[in-house]
Amino acid sequence: MLPRISPLLRIVMAFATVALGAAPIKVTVISDDHVAVKSLVEELKGAGAVVTEADRPSEIIDTKHEKDEVIVLYRKDYTPYEVKERAALADLSNRGISFVALRGAIAGPSASWGKETFGAGWTAESRRFRTLMMLNVRTDAHPLAKDASTFDVTDQTVFDLDLNEKLQVLASSFTSKVSANRKKIVEVSDKVSIYDIQPQAWVFENSRLRSAVFLQGEAETLAHASYRTFIKRGIAWAARRANTDELCTAKDLADMRYPVGGPSRAEKAIAAFQMQPGFKASVVSTEPLINKPIAVQWDERGRMWVAETPEYPNGRRPLTAESWREGGVLVPGSYDRPAQDKISVLSSSKNDGVFDQKKVFHEGLELITGFCHYKDGVIAVCQPHIVWLRDTDGDGKADKEVVLYGGFTPGDTHFVANHFILAPDGWVYASNGGSGEVFPVSNPERKVRVSSGTFRFKPDGSAIEQIASQGGNSFGNEVTSKMELYHGKATNGNPIQHVVLPESILAKAPGTPAKAFSSVNPRRPVLRTDLPDRAPLLQIDQVGYYTAACSVAVQEHGAWPDEYRDAIFITEPILDIIHFEKLTPSGPTFLGEVTLKDREWLRSMDHWFCPVDVSFGPDGALYVLDFYTPVVAHNDTRGPMHSKSGASVRPDREHYFGRIYRIQHDAAPKFAIPDLSKADVAGLVAAFDHPNKVVRFNALRVLMEKDAGLLASAVGPLVTKVRSDAKSEARIQALWALQRLDRLEDGLLRALCADADPDVRKNAFLVAEASHTKLPTEVFAKALGDAEPRVRLAALRAMGSAPLEASAGALLLKAQATMTDDWSKAAATAAAAANPGPVLAGILGGPADAAGAEFARTLAASLNGEETTLVLAAAAKSANKPVAVAVLGEIASRRVVAPASLDAARAALRTLLASQDESIAGSSAAIAALWFTDGSLKAELASAADRLLPVLAPCSSDRCRSRNSSVIPMRPPPSVPSPSSPS
Repeated sequence: MLPRISPLLRIVMAFATVALGAAPIKVTVISDDHVAVKSLVEELKGAGAVVTEADRPSEIIDTKHEKDEVIVLYRKDYTPYEVKERAALADLSNRGISFVALRGAIAGPSASWGKETFGAGWTAESRRFRTLMMLNVRTDAHPLAKDASTFDVTDQTVFDLDLNEKLQVLASSFTSKVSANRKKIVEVSDKVSIYDIQPQAWVFENSRLRSAVFLQGEAETLAHASYRTFIKRGIAWAARRANTDELCTAKDLADMRYPVGGPSRAEKAIAAFQMQPGFKASVVSTEPLINKPIAVQWDERGRMWVAETPEYPNGRRPLTAESWREGGVLVPGSYDRPAQDKISVLSSSKNDGVFDQKKVFHEGLELITGFCHYKDGVIAVCQPHIVWLRDTDGDGKADKEVVLYGGFTPGDTHFVANHFILAPDGWVYASNGGSGEVFPVSNPERKVRVSSGTFRFKPDGSAIEQIASQGGNSFGNEVTSKMELYHGKATNGNPIQHVVLPESILAKAPGTPAKAFSSVNPRRPVLRTDLPDRAPLLQIDQVGYYTAACSVAVQEHGAWPDEYRDAIFITEPILDIIHFEKLTPSGPTFLGEVTLKDREWLRSMDHWFCPVDVSFGPDGALYVLDFYTPVVAHNDTRGPMHSKSGASVRPDREHYFGRIYRIQHDAAPKFAIPDLSKADVAGLVAAFDHPNKVVRFNALRVLMEKDAGLLASAVGPLVTKVRSDAKSEARIQALWALQRLDRLEDGLLRALCADADPDVRKNAFLVAEASHTKLPTEVFAKALGDAEPRVRLAALRAMGSAPLEASAGALLLKAQATMTDDWSKAAATAAAAANPGPVLAGILGGPADAAGAEFARTLAASLNGEETTLVLAAAAKSANKPVAVAVLGEIASRRVVAPASLDAARAALRTLLASQDESIAGSSAAIAALWFTDGSLKAELASAADRLLPVLAPCSSDRCRSRNSSVIPMRPPPSVPSPSSPS
């Protein structure tokens, strides 16, 4: 806190100013309420100004004035001057004397004179109402607003003045007027709306004079230190002083950024946190060092990296409204310029946990919303690419940009990709808010449609794919050590989503009611009951629920009390809260359990608090990224004007502030954070046992980035780790490392599929799926009877990823009959569709099942020649006539290409051609005629033809037509050859 300059020192400074040749500013204060302006007058005198007071303009008309003098007009009431006083004002303005107009002074002169002298005139249509108002200061508008901030005052909001187009707006506010309203909201004359924004402070200049106007002027407002500083700056500017801060003290200027009723310094802001017993919040970093932090990562040395996005939400898109209305543009009017978003490394000069130093790794990105470490740099998403920012010379700054994927150009900038996590399986998982076609830059023709939900990509730029999609803006992403995927959903009232089954599997089960996501806390109301009641701060769509859910983080490191293990956290920045729930298994997914029944885990009483991200750091603490702004809501369905980025046009979008807080439990152990950049292969594998996920994930990443020779030496320690009694998190990482190195032996994988730990079992099957590994039927038989639903689901996924043994088909059918959830049923259907041969063989080996015929026909539609041989052999032995008819008819009608070896098929068709069932024999004849042109089935085909030709002969009766149609179901097969055919 800067000390207040003493009155004596002010006098000394004033004399020093005179001694240097600058005369004191002369100010005449004309007021109809001298009590209201008393403190202002005293402060001006204390700052060295020569102040004269008067009741009305006519009293000073005969006084000699210089052009650098200023007249301050204050009127308590919004009433016009008498004719004599108007004439006096006109005379004074004609002399070129400048004005500072406060409160009702705007209504004193005529409207036309006010417009040409003050920059605005009070007309019969002008209006005002008293309310708690947000005075939105535009800090880039003029030197008067430099380093100032928005703040609240209770005063008159004035609007519908006749504005001069040349005025420069310093501050604005929402009025009670309803305009640009699509929903026909009824206007309420005494309440703020979000439909109209009008100037409340400005400067105006013409060839004769300068004027500064401040429309608020009640006693409490005039006593507000920052508001008086505005006025003092306005007086200095109107007096044409080069230094507009001439009348201001150091404390005045320091308080402009943190005014009463506005933003608080970070240390004070955390005092407004209402937290749970045993937790403590501390400030890690704050503005001006950082601005609008949106993503955080820790590298292998334990250093914190942060992405900053002062460009959000509009980037370099042109304005749709006047710059003083539309606060979403960082540099209004300048669009052909370098972008200002950046990725930085933070450090502490005192090693006390307060990061007060920063090294910029890369600057020049636009709308960066996520990044992760990779090799010698980071991979970041920024409009319009996913780009690898490389530091090839090791100086700590990116010197090369490698574009990996294109197509990330959202029309609406809150539909962005975000939250990158490089997972143990080697894919980068991310959340996505909107939809569009993206592509690897190495193969731009290979376009992939991604939509709102979770997607993933290879960090080398080789592949990108959607994992799970769901309507609604998605922001926030989490991958746990056990390879469970979660993300945050901002606007659909279901804020936390769990990925149960990838869409690539669901696509193989058409008609399934299963969805990729399951809501962890469906329609969960917020626990904060005192919802905001001021229009600019209101929730918009999901009132009382989650309107702007941002970020998810699972606590799994063990640094906090046991009740927080496997707890998931999410933020709601519009309501200034951080929420948590305990994750509990529910079949193959998870549900949230609210353990705090009457309060949120964290609630701030400061409406500037805007938590956009929560992440657990390597020390086990929760790190909160705070935009610290009055507004974070992007679009607004209530109906106001929107920008070119889809953001509602409003002046209270901040770009300057940004905080990172650390929240830790008092009893948390202090984790040793190793420098993995110095670790050898053995040390990296040993780090898999670290209690913290950040350290474990970094250890795996660094290990996999080693050269081939060192990686070969890692196989032994990895196998030892997998076989050990270490915690499941360590063993799972080692398992994925072996898979990525292609050094996982089948025997070890089979053993892990039956491991005592269910999380290891589940990941063993996920590894089998990723590797397309063929497993024996007995492995699946045990897994499909597993007590853990997630293990059973993973086993079904593995069954669909590689060829199955014939015996697995019957196993799959048997298990399907016992499944009770839609995800398992869908996964079973997908596994069957991926392995139609073994599954159909299993069905054909079972009892007659007319109900399963259509399912069997669907599977048969995807058979190839090799699989068809297996099916023909099963059909030749089958007592399941309805299925055999359906399957053989489908094979015949599709004219499936013959397998490479025909011996087994020939033997099966001999049996089938001899069938007394007309449909089976007819379809078999069609297949045999297509595949065997060498005469090897000539006798069997002739015999079948003798039996079938009378059936197929023309017949006019309905009974005959019905009989003929059952011979070969669905589409007609190729014509059956006659006995004299050479085949």
